[in-house]
Amino acid sequence: MSEKIWRIIAIIWMIVVLYLSVTSPPSLPTNDWFGFDKIAHFGCYLLMAWFILGGWQNNFFSNNKNYIFVIAFVSLYGLGIEFIQGFLPNRYFEIPDIIANIMGSFVGVISFPLVSLVVKR
Repeated sequence: MSEKIWRIIAIIWMIVVLYLSVTSPPSLPTNDWFGFDKIAHFGCYLLMAWFILGGWQNNFFSNNKNYIFVIAFVSLYGLGIEFIQGFLPNRYFEIPDIIANIMGSFVGVISFPLVSLVVKR
């Protein structure tokens, strides 16, 4: 898949995550550490890291130090959304969500080399 397509997917995914995060929530259980809500957070931010890495894998990420940038960027994106949720009705600022977001971004960066091998085949 070309880097341009990865970049488009990354931007669309970031918009989808933002939209889902600021609209009225479905009736999902929250405030638990291992429930569906945290798995959804983990998965959304793991995918976001994959899409971002896919979009810039040949240009920007030849240096391993730059992978830290993706972890930081995706984690800060999630932190920003959590901060915004603290001001929205029916939404809450939750530390477990932030931890799930960070873990998802980290696992996404760590697992991306395997994903890129599978996608290239």
